[in-house]
Amino acid sequence: MTEDEIRNICKKNGMDDTFITTCIEQNNKIADSIDVQIDLHQSLFPAYETPDDIREMYEEHMKKN
Repeated sequence: MTEDEIRNICKKNGMDDTFITTCIEQNNKIADSIDVQIDLHQSLFPAYETPDDIREMYEEHMKKN
């Protein structure tokens, strides 16, 4: 979404230009202060132990196929 689109939506919702400008400036300051690096070559799923009954169900299913 562009800044112009955001401004138009805010104006349609009754916000004045000064308030919108202040919000956008503060948002940009916050965004500039954040440094996030996510390694996309790794699994981000949690590791957990599968319950025995689920594992048994899976193994039975695999034997049939």
